[in-house]
Amino acid sequence: MLRLVTPVLPDNSSTLHSSHLPLSGTLTPLFETDLQVKSRRDPTRTRDPTCPLESPPPLKSIARCSSCYAFVNPTCALVGSRSFCCGLCGVTTMFMDALQVDEADLGAGQISDEFYRRYFNTTVDRFAHRTSMVNRNVAELCDNHGTYALHPQPHFIKKQARRKKKKAVRVPLSVPLSQCPLVLIYLISGALPPASLELASECISRATSTAPPSSRIGLIVYNSDVSNSTTTLTCFDMCSHSPRLATCRVSNDASTVFNLSGKSGGESSVVEKLSDAMSLQSILAPYQTAKIPLEESLRILSDWHSLGFQAGRGVHCNGLGAAVEALARALNEEGVHPGSDMHHEYDEEEDLKGRFNYAGVKIHAFVGGIEGGMGGDVGSGGLGGSAAIPGDRFSLQSSTPTNKMSSDQEDAGLNPLLSARKDSALAAMNYYNTVGDSCNAAAMGVDVFGLVTKEEDEVGMNLIAPLILRSGGTSSVICVDGFDGVVSPIDVEKGSFGTPASLVRECINRSGWHRPTAFGGGLRIRNSATFGVVKGGNKNYTAASQFYQSGGMVGSCSRSQSDPDLWTFGTLDDNTTVGFDLELRPGVTGGLNIEGYGGNGMSEEASMSPAMQIAFAYTAVLPASGGMLPYEEDLCGEGAGEGGGEGRGEYVVVRHCRVFTTNLDTTPKVEGVYDALDCEALAVTLFNKFFLASVENGVVEGRALARDWLVGLMGSIYKSAEQEEVAMFEDGAANGYSHRGGKMEKKKAVDFKNRLIAREGSKLSKSEVLLAQGHEYLSALPLLVYSLMCCDPLRLSEGSYFPTTDSRICATLNAMRFSPPTMVKYLAPRFEFWEDRDQCGPGTKHISLSQYAVTTALASVPPDTQDPLLLLESPQVTLVHYTNVMGGPVGGEGAGAGGGGREEDDVGDELAVAVRVPPSQYSSQPPRLFVRAGRNGAFIMHDFLIEDSPVEGGFEEFCKAVVSQLERELF
Repeated sequence: MLRLVTPVLPDNSSTLHSSHLPLSGTLTPLFETDLQVKSRRDPTRTRDPTCPLESPPPLKSIARCSSCYAFVNPTCALVGSRSFCCGLCGVTTMFMDALQVDEADLGAGQISDEFYRRYFNTTVDRFAHRTSMVNRNVAELCDNHGTYALHPQPHFIKKQARRKKKKAVRVPLSVPLSQCPLVLIYLISGALPPASLELASECISRATSTAPPSSRIGLIVYNSDVSNSTTTLTCFDMCSHSPRLATCRVSNDASTVFNLSGKSGGESSVVEKLSDAMSLQSILAPYQTAKIPLEESLRILSDWHSLGFQAGRGVHCNGLGAAVEALARALNEEGVHPGSDMHHEYDEEEDLKGRFNYAGVKIHAFVGGIEGGMGGDVGSGGLGGSAAIPGDRFSLQSSTPTNKMSSDQEDAGLNPLLSARKDSALAAMNYYNTVGDSCNAAAMGVDVFGLVTKEEDEVGMNLIAPLILRSGGTSSVICVDGFDGVVSPIDVEKGSFGTPASLVRECINRSGWHRPTAFGGGLRIRNSATFGVVKGGNKNYTAASQFYQSGGMVGSCSRSQSDPDLWTFGTLDDNTTVGFDLELRPGVTGGLNIEGYGGNGMSEEASMSPAMQIAFAYTAVLPASGGMLPYEEDLCGEGAGEGGGEGRGEYVVVRHCRVFTTNLDTTPKVEGVYDALDCEALAVTLFNKFFLASVENGVVEGRALARDWLVGLMGSIYKSAEQEEVAMFEDGAANGYSHRGGKMEKKKAVDFKNRLIAREGSKLSKSEVLLAQGHEYLSALPLLVYSLMCCDPLRLSEGSYFPTTDSRICATLNAMRFSPPTMVKYLAPRFEFWEDRDQCGPGTKHISLSQYAVTTALASVPPDTQDPLLLLESPQVTLVHYTNVMGGPVGGEGAGAGGGGREEDDVGDELAVAVRVPPSQYSSQPPRLFVRAGRNGAFIMHDFLIEDSPVEGGFEEFCKAVVSQLERELF
């Protein structure tokens, strides 16, 4: 859940500065535990994939600190038998003062055994032989992470609270989906050409085929009129079997919808409200009711232009924002979701019974492009973080040498404030940021799919990006030129990103019920007073890059305007990750005077190590009776298929809260920081920082920052080894003991012969020593930085890589959501050599991402091997490559980007699991391809051989440049 770049904190600012590492972290709120990941391999399991196996206890039974309100956790210390000392603030709280317990939980003035069993998962006799001096913490009594049940609907809480004194009525911890439905709204631009409308209809039909019967479905078409700055919304009645449409007009003028000179929420100039045209109950009908009306509506949509809606298109008239804002306003005013109390204060006497109750909303918006863009290739369209043309990622020759962007145009695409239309761009981004905040409050996620008919058409994703980030949605762009209206199930599974089939697959994955999805999330971070989250963000960034973060949190969230310590999420999935920076405050370690901590109830000075606690509340829609989500059924070979939603059991809505607590060690030395480095968390942090720098100063400057940072880090690593050598001679021994994290522990011996130049016994060259190849944890950093410079969002446009601005922005928005393990596979994919398709496990666990490593692996194949293969797994593709000629090259004559080759049922069980299970972790399901050398699809392997990339002249040339600069600075 929480990953810090430096889990061992430097205890002073000087050590942090000398380490040259960012004091940052990443947070994946819906992380999966090891047990959950392992259970994916068991098709017989029936459990909720977003929470522990057992039903979570109610949150009200968990004690909280009376001062900082932190939940009791293993960092707390028991004081006597009835109190605990908070591990974050040091305040002592009695258990009975920390929570409201029923009379049955109390026995003779003491907390009962039953309470201890329910809360600590243990019995009270475990305390019998312990004293307050011995039992310093409760680590053996409670876990450092847990999931607890909340009440799913605010009006339930209010109604039950008023009647609690009269009747002992239990508030339900889950409700049927029919009482609090999940909503999916399809928002379509009426200016889309017929082929695009046909593709949008196909996406809607396929995605809703597995919808839970009680989920609500809506279809709205919007058309913008530039002449009078209005947008017409045409709503389809999903409750009427005979087609019925109603229209309303809303303003799409950003300066009138919101008071952009100050805070959001100014006077609205909406000509009509959405509910004036049609009620929400009619627009959003249960799928079991809306199935036939939806089919009729899609037929009307295919002939939409005959109705005369042809005015205006594109996002520059803010038509999409006006349509989304009208929906968000209607839901915020007329609806209520389980997380509404984070955004609105409800009067206890207010009757919320008449409101529209819902669990959360997903909007799939299909938008078109306008002519006159900067040019480029759509490529993979941004899904999986990829903007390149599959199979042609590192080609040196340009596929279309005309109509390409200059470097100035490229920078203006990333940062519209650098363009000639600076003022209008700032107004548009600010507008979409404000609309995104409204969506966030309504637990609404907006996924924007751009459908262009020409590669050079411009959707304007750089302007829409704030809406997508604040709401927690995603984006992609697809070129529909040549689409024949046919998308087969095989195409959906195997179609490469950037194809119509991949768009259909993405719409299914993003439907809200297909894979783990949460709505209306609320995040609160509590920490010791000695360090904390930088909530103001980087003040060196201007408005354009600030739109990619909120309150210091980079990613898909929004900081609450009423509570500066609360970040809210519209929607998120189990892969959504946000990043943040930390700051040290005076006294990282120190003692606190804790009342009652002594053996006789006297005060005692106790050392408190730094600690952090993450509390995340969210709403989830889960199958009732322990069923499985559709993606899990597919994983187990039990897919529902077309129309599967009707046969699937009912769903329930739950409101859960996850609590994760950890305490951190500290160190006074730079070497201690390096030894604890988390490279996966560092990868996410560096991606965010380098991209924001590229937005701010241009791609060239962003890449220069990456290279300079690596040079500075390598220099700091070398200086740290020199300082350790001096300290060793001063201490008189290489291995001694040090005081670290409040305890004495043995120092790790430094391998000086491989860390410093010209040391006897070293097997490393001078360049390898300077690149930290002698350090176990730091040797991968040069390749990590180089891989970042090769990834599609941060690459320079050159050779065959000339993505459109839309495609690059979509790739960035998708990559910013990656969890640390996914980010690492995105930069350097899992690459294994299997000697035979039927063997149990790979012959080589991992091989380097180069043609030389592939050739070497193939040369070692025994002569009697029938069919050796290479397995590549990344967020962009899962590729099984059969090498039918030993020692032959990867790829062959005439290989292209298409699929082909063996099917999955042609391989052994172990390989089938390796192919099917890992990709299920990704939000965007990558295609699965089985290819042979020399056939279509084989050249896709070259897209991931990072060490052979021509970027910066290749990895070797990049390292030579870094070493050359290091030598000038060090010697």
